Amino acid sequence: MKNNECKYPGCKKSAVTTYALVPICATHYSDIYNETLNYYKKKATSNNTKYWDREHYHKISHLTPLANKEEMQ
Repeated sequence: MKNNECKYPGCKKSAVTTYALVPICATHYSDIYNETLNYYKKKATSNNTKYWDREHYHKISHLTPLANKEEMQ
């Protein structure tokens, strides 16, 4: 991966991987990954889990290709 800057708001670290094709640092990857695991575990056992409760993911979700799909059409 190129030495891009992490796209998580306020982060100045180098991106070392991607999440949903968005370059991010290892710390924010871990945060989003763990948040996603917890989200789906809770979703499987409860109907109270809300999509917008994924605080870390939604700080980069607008940068994902899926979010930009409508703009490309």
